[in-house]
Amino acid sequence: MTLTADPSLAPGARMLLDTIARLLHRAPARAALLLHVSRLPGMQAGQRRVLHMLMTEAAGRRDGQVFALPNADLLLITDPDALEGGAASVCGTLRACLANTGGAPAGWWRIFQLASEMPDVLALVQARLAEPAHEMPAEVTIAPYVAALAGAPPALCQQTAIRLPQGAGERGLRPFFQQIAWPVGDAQGGAQGEAPDLCLEHHRAGREEPRALARLMQSPPQGLHPDPGVALHLALSPAGVMLPAFGAFAAACHANGRQLRVEIALLDAAADPAGFAAASAALRAAGVEFVLAGITPAIVGLCQPWELPAVLFKLVWSAPPLAEAAALVRRIGAARLVLCEADEEAALEWGLSQGIRQFQGRRIDAMLAASRRSHCASGAGCTLRQCDGRAAALDGAGRAGCGNPALLQRVVP
Repeated sequence: MTLTADPSLAPGARMLLDTIARLLHRAPARAALLLHVSRLPGMQAGQRRVLHMLMTEAAGRRDGQVFALPNADLLLITDPDALEGGAASVCGTLRACLANTGGAPAGWWRIFQLASEMPDVLALVQARLAEPAHEMPAEVTIAPYVAALAGAPPALCQQTAIRLPQGAGERGLRPFFQQIAWPVGDAQGGAQGEAPDLCLEHHRAGREEPRALARLMQSPPQGLHPDPGVALHLALSPAGVMLPAFGAFAAACHANGRQLRVEIALLDAAADPAGFAAASAALRAAGVEFVLAGITPAIVGLCQPWELPAVLFKLVWSAPPLAEAAALVRRIGAARLVLCEADEEAALEWGLSQGIRQFQGRRIDAMLAASRRSHCASGAGCTLRQCDGRAAALDGAGRAGCGNPALLQRVVP
């Protein structure tokens, strides 16, 4: 078949069309997937970038090639059996990737068998090349994601959850647990105030977890509370629990008398029931307690999270509070709940009104920093924000400048 390019196409588009045509003719036994990214409603820049990454990875696994068209559509040329055939296929991964956007309209992609449909592929590609270019906003960045792909070790941080006093015999703020995390959500423009992109976070987690666990083993974190009774929480996916590096880290915590718990998000458990069951068994065998995280009021109406064998349940604060949240407190019991993402005073007020005493979030971080500064002889030399940032760091460099490192490690006076 002879390709006659539309003369109205820009020179760059004509060159791209010619390149695609030559590749298609050399690979008649292969298949092509044309993904209409430009026609997906509500698609964020971070999600478009993840789709491109997924397509690029799929091409690399099967000696294929992916082309990003100027209008943001993507063309993947690869083996036919790589495109369909279950959750691990390209299409299965793409469906999961867009699940949190509310799904995609019918016909958002099309698969072509090149042996019989090559003219159709070229005609559609030529039509897409004639459409206006679709530029991604420059202010949205995935630099941390690219760094992870390049092999850079993820930055580790910690956040301390507290238990507020309940009876007359209890006084002050008490550390409840310290959660070690690697800031996955920073990859998609959180600085602009956007909500976390679950699609991007889940895709990155699979790459970050092995490196983060290896880093924990190679360079044990500083800044952990000196009392081993303050539990250490690690947020992992079910697949992360099965990594050999996690088993080694759990054994190291046990040998040092440090209580370890693993947080698994409810959505991760629901997305991979078999993997979650295997992870739960592995945790029991290692003597590690399981915490169910990521419980939102909206999810409560769709499932029964209290049926999972968790020692703690992390309820995500939402404003205004919903009736489902109060019902969950009554069903599980306030003593087994942690109100997380408690970033405002209203979260504490609502939690206390429900009998909850365990909290985690930026409002708690600020309270802890203010408490330290009021009892610290060096407190006048740093700001509240500096004290907060140093407490979140898990390495010496991040804590540099603190005049009272012992107090910083204790978290509370």
